[in-house]
Amino acid sequence: MKKRQRYANENEKTVLLPEYGKQKLLTYAESFRDLADSFQCGKKMEYNVENCNTKDCIARDRENYLWQRRLNENRELLALHLKEMATLITDVLEESYDYIELGEKKRKQMIRAFKEQGILIKDIYIMENEKQRLQISISMRMLREGVFTVEEVADFISVLFDTRLLASKNSPFFLKDEYETVVFEEEAKYDILTGVAKTVKGNERVSGDNYTVAEIQNGQIVIALSDGMGSGEKACGDSEKVIELLERFLEAGFSKNMAVEMINSALVARLEEQNMSTLDICDIDLYDGTVEFLKAGASYTFIKRDDYVEPVFSSALPLGIFYHMDMETQTKQLREGDYIIMISDGVLDSIPGESKENILQDFIARLSISGPQELANRIMQFSIGQSAGQIRDDMTVLVIGIWESNP
Repeated sequence: MKKRQRYANENEKTVLLPEYGKQKLLTYAESFRDLADSFQCGKKMEYNVENCNTKDCIARDRENYLWQRRLNENRELLALHLKEMATLITDVLEESYDYIELGEKKRKQMIRAFKEQGILIKDIYIMENEKQRLQISISMRMLREGVFTVEEVADFISVLFDTRLLASKNSPFFLKDEYETVVFEEEAKYDILTGVAKTVKGNERVSGDNYTVAEIQNGQIVIALSDGMGSGEKACGDSEKVIELLERFLEAGFSKNMAVEMINSALVARLEEQNMSTLDICDIDLYDGTVEFLKAGASYTFIKRDDYVEPVFSSALPLGIFYHMDMETQTKQLREGDYIIMISDGVLDSIPGESKENILQDFIARLSISGPQELANRIMQFSIGQSAGQIRDDMTVLVIGIWESNP
C-alpha cells in the first residue's frame, strides 16, 4: 500500500488521561515507592558467636540468624516488586501519542461512508504512538438491524486510510446497537507459524514440560517453554505454574525480567518443597522482526536460516534456587523464512557423547524443510533415534517460523 497521508497539526501531542487522573496515579506510584523504602530501612541482624558460650546457644542463635536473613531477603524482594509497580504506573502516564487532526471535510466523508454501510460514528481519533505506528480509535454502533463484525470494519477503514489495519487485542467480535469504542492498529510486517513435537518419559503419564504461545498485544508474540525438575505430575505442575504466572504478569504489563523475578521469588518462598524449573522465553516484535531471548537454566535455542544455524545459550541458573537472579537478554534480527527452534533438556540429553549441541546443530543445518511442524517432527525423530528409541526424559521441540504478512 501507499505511504499514508499526514494531516494538519501532526506534531501536536496528546495525553490519554486528564491532569487530575495523572496526579492521582502519580500519588499511588509514590506511595508504592515510599512503602518499598520502608521495607528496606529495617535493621538487619548480624550473627556473632562470641556472645554464646554453649552449643545450644550457638545453635539457637544461628537458627535465629538464618530466619532473620530469610526475612531480610523477603523484605528486599517485596520492596523490589513494589518499585516495579510504581514504575509500571509511571510508564503508563508517560505514554504519549502524536495526534493527527482529521480535518472537517475528511471527517464528514468518513461519517458518510460508514453511514452508507449501516454504521453510525460518534468520535474518531487518529494517533501515532512512540514507535510511529498508526492507531485509530472509533466510537461507533450499528445504525440498523444486521450483523457487522469488527474485522469487516477493519477491512473497510484499511481502504479509507490506504493502510492495513487490525482491531486491537480484546476487541469485541461484533458491533452492537449501542456505542462502543474500538481501537484499530497498523498491521505488523511479519506473521508466525508454530509447530510442536512432544514425548513423555517412559513409564510416566504426563510430561514435565509446558509451553505457551501468547499474543501480549498486536505485533508482540511471546513464546515460553518451561521444564519442571524431574518428571511426572510434580514436574508438570511446577512448569505449568511457571507458564501461567508468566502469562498473567506479561498481560498485566510487567517487563519480562520483572515477571521472571517475581516467579522466581514465588518458587523460592515455598520452603516446604523444591520447585526448580527452567524457563526459556522468546519475545518477537512482528513489526521489525527483532527477537529477545531470556533463559533461566534452559537448553540451547537455534535460529535456522537456510543451511546456517546460530545457537543461543545462557549459563543462568533455573528458577527456584536463589532469591536474586543474574538475567541477561540476547537480541537477534530475524528475516523472512527464519526458524526459531526451542528445545527442553531431554532433547540434547538423548544424544550420546560430548558436543551434543554441535551434533544437533549440524543435523538442523542439513534439513531442507518448508514448515515448522515437519521441522519439529524431524528433530524429535532424530533425538529418539540417537537414544535407540529409549525415552529417558520428557522431550519438547517448539519451532517458530516467520514470514512477511504482505510480501
